[in-house]
Amino acid sequence: MVVPVFSALAVIYVGIMGYFTDTTILKGLAFNPVSKEQSSVSSNRRIIPSEDLEINPEIEARRKTLLAYMEREKPYLNPELNLKDLASSTNMTRAQLSEIINQGFNKNFNDFVNDYRVESFKRMLETDKQQQLSFLGMAYECGFNSKATFNRVFKKLSDTSPSEYLKSIR
Repeated sequence: MVVPVFSALAVIYVGIMGYFTDTTILKGLAFNPVSKEQSSVSSNRRIIPSEDLEINPEIEARRKTLLAYMEREKPYLNPELNLKDLASSTNMTRAQLSEIINQGFNKNFNDFVNDYRVESFKRMLETDKQQQLSFLGMAYECGFNSKATFNRVFKKLSDTSPSEYLKSIR
């Protein structure tokens, strides 16, 4: 009886500490898998962001296709958008789409999509859409599905809150 209680408390403690940990310092880290041979040879080598690397021509072509699709169809406005659906819409496999986003944009899927959503929100502010809708209403129209997610993502990508951003463009 005592062991399960202590186990439960330990799990709760780790969960709470993980929740309140500042993860902004992880932004600059690159988590690229490296084989044992590569790690022993290049352990002191600087991690190069993907925009500094030469991108495979096939990935570059698919990257351009993806960009055109995102601009034309605006799938990011759908709050239920996921990797599988976007891959299907662009005639790619999930693995191909993930590789293109990771290597071609140096982002993960969520950051890639949320970038479009935040930019859409900013365009709405620039056209005074806040006169007709609240920030939350605008966030929902841009594809966010919760106020907390919108505020967290906007702050992460813009280094400012939505209201501070509005003041800065006025």
